[in-house]
Amino acid sequence: MVPVMRTRTGALLLAITLSIGAIILRQASIPAPEAAAPPARHGFAVFVQGELLGYTADRELPVVLWEQILDELGSRAPGELVILSELSVEPVELASEQDLLEQEQLAEVLAGAVYVEVRAFGIYVEDLEVVVVATESAAQAVLSRVRQVVLETLAPGGNTELRDVWVREVVSIRPTQAPLEAVRDVEMASRILLRGTDRTLVHTVQRGQSLWSVAQAHDLTVDQLRRANPGLTSDLLQIGQKLNLVVPDPYVTVETIEHRTYTEAIPFSTEVIMSAELWPWEEKVQRWGENGQREITLEIKRENGREVSRVIVSTVVMKDPVKQVVIRGNRAIPAHGTGQYTWPLNGPITSRFGWRRLGWHNGVDIGAPMGTPIKAADGGMVTFAAAHGGYGNMIIIDHGERDGKQITTAYAHLSKFAVRVGQQVKAGDVIGNVGNTGRSTGPHLHFEVRIDGQPVDPTTFYERAGRL
Repeated sequence: MVPVMRTRTGALLLAITLSIGAIILRQASIPAPEAAAPPARHGFAVFVQGELLGYTADRELPVVLWEQILDELGSRAPGELVILSELSVEPVELASEQDLLEQEQLAEVLAGAVYVEVRAFGIYVEDLEVVVVATESAAQAVLSRVRQVVLETLAPGGNTELRDVWVREVVSIRPTQAPLEAVRDVEMASRILLRGTDRTLVHTVQRGQSLWSVAQAHDLTVDQLRRANPGLTSDLLQIGQKLNLVVPDPYVTVETIEHRTYTEAIPFSTEVIMSAELWPWEEKVQRWGENGQREITLEIKRENGREVSRVIVSTVVMKDPVKQVVIRGNRAIPAHGTGQYTWPLNGPITSRFGWRRLGWHNGVDIGAPMGTPIKAADGGMVTFAAAHGGYGNMIIIDHGERDGKQITTAYAHLSKFAVRVGQQVKAGDVIGNVGNTGRSTGPHLHFEVRIDGQPVDPTTFYERAGRL
């Protein structure tokens, strides 16, 4: 305990102390009052279609901003706006100013919440709304543009006449409402109608087809074909292989009929008249043939510019062909040959009949100096005397039939002819001279014997051939 002085002054201090203590004790026994709450603040809640967007201190600000947004949309809209969202502003008590939106923030959230449509016109294909444009006249312009685009791919002219154009599907134009961003201009709407959606077809590869030919047949590029078939590892295709074809599936099909007229030649025919006055190797043209001419009209049907069929609708003969008449000889060739064959000239055999290093040899080569006379191996008729490819200057003599078989001899690489076609010769007559014409490596005679046109070994006809 603190000692208390019993003096007058001490008594006064004691009274003050006791009074202060009583006050302190009294205050300690009475509960302290709560701290005062800050005063409430008035504000406004902003709603669009019942959804709370935020708070503002100015009741008129949301309305002003809302009207500005609608005016801006209306200035860009191709037709009358239809407002599908409603603004409402209601008073509220706010606990803090921190909940209030600034003007820019409020404008941003209002712009994101507004929803309007525009009165427009829809183009319907078989009752399906395909595309929307601003006005009825724009819709009519779209249909005209679709037709124009298709006709531009045809480019008829000259001998081609466009006979009919129509749209296969039922197309109608109706008033509608649509979001502002869904309204298309005439060019875009036309492309949508013609391009349509993508449709996947499956193509089975046939013999001889390639990526290029398959793509071309379906109006695709090779790159488009590869993108539709990511599993392709090679440009080589196998017969029976399946390929995906992603092709446009237009909403409308513009069908056209065109007539194309052209002329073509009518080939002339040839009549052959046999004559016993001419030898079999002789032929004369009694009358030259002339081609005729006809006019053909095709009807070509197309779908969106692509040909789907063509038929001939008329054929008019403008000029008849003139038949060619040929006189061909069939005079019997007399059998002038004796069957006893003379060696055509004296000289060594430098290359025999049959296989040799350069290939098969149809006769024998007989070496002799340039200009050495060549004799007919037997009697007969000269049927050929002219240059003949690798044989050079060549003579063929027909010796007639022996034992039912036609015998001929051939003499090649000659430098000169001493006989003419149709001339009859006897065995040993000079028919020409040794030369180096045609495919030859030096002066010599190439000599052949043919039975029914087939070369045989000439040495089999001569007993002494092997020693010549």
